[in-house]
Amino acid sequence: MSKYHLTPSQLAQVDHTYMVGYGEYAQPKEQHGLTQKEFDALPEYQQREYFYKYGPGMHAGHPGDADHKLPREDPDRTWKADAQPGYKVDPEELRGIARDMQYKLDVWQQKLNAVQGISVSTEHLGNIKGSQDFVDLVNQSKTGFGQYISDIVGSYKGVIGKLNAAADAYEQAHDTTKKQVGQVDTSGTPNLT
Repeated sequence: MSKYHLTPSQLAQVDHTYMVGYGEYAQPKEQHGLTQKEFDALPEYQQREYFYKYGPGMHAGHPGDADHKLPREDPDRTWKADAQPGYKVDPEELRGIARDMQYKLDVWQQKLNAVQGISVSTEHLGNIKGSQDFVDLVNQSKTGFGQYISDIVGSYKGVIGKLNAAADAYEQAHDTTKKQVGQVDTSGTPNLT
């Protein structure tokens, strides 16, 4: 089933050219109008061509067509010198979040380090056949788990560091802005020297 459809009135307007015969004896024939069955028998590229030439796609992309226009709003070209209230960052709140994260990380690390301390030997398993394979598997799992946890802890500490750095940067930017604003001459007479 094709994705291109034409109404019966649109099909009646189609000027279709096709070839009759074979090879060097092929002759072009023209037909005005198609039935739905004839349209459905056409290859998809021809259906698409007729869809855009005679059907609903004929106005696609034309800016003057009201059905296919994008809504356009004229931009606001007025400029105001008033500063709008911006996003307020509290450096102490950022540092508080970092401290909470560090506390939770310390608690988690104590529990996770206990997993690293697990030790299994063949004696624990009664020296039964295959116990060495099980011990090797436990040690490999413990090593893999330890590496996985180390990566997570490293990322977590990175977030804590970024929170503290953001708090420091915000305070520094605030101080710099305050200093620059304090140096502005408000007397109304420009210093042209």
